[in-house]
Amino acid sequence: MVDYLDLWQQERFALQDRSLRCACALSGTFKGHLPAGPTLVRVKFAAEPSKSLKVVNLVPADPRLDALKYPDYFVLGLLDVLMAATPDLPKRIAITLHDIECDRDMTAPIAVRFAGRNGGWGILGRLELDADFSLAGGVRLSERLP
Repeated sequence: MVDYLDLWQQERFALQDRSLRCACALSGTFKGHLPAGPTLVRVKFAAEPSKSLKVVNLVPADPRLDALKYPDYFVLGLLDVLMAATPDLPKRIAITLHDIECDRDMTAPIAVRFAGRNGGWGILGRLELDADFSLAGGVRLSERLP
């Protein structure tokens, strides 16, 4: 029987790597309504070029954050997007988690994961800006438009 998960993983990691040109400050946010009520989760983080994928969590330990499965769910949400949404997998990025803002009593772990997905889209957006900059000969494409 074919192990499709293993086959997919081999294919993803055989793709060309895509990395950031420089460090950038981003945030991943989820604002929505969950069964427990309205929820806001905002994680401030930095992404920068690195020799490999690594994550550094600078947020102080808190049992209520552990109950939200933070930082694991945030990073998994981020990887949900990075692993599936781009043909050139960004494998060499260092993520530094600086701060999390949320109502720790009303928030569910899935909200933390959704915030991570939003953060992943932020990284992809930054990669696109870097690509536009390179393709335009060092000038952003938006700066070349009349």
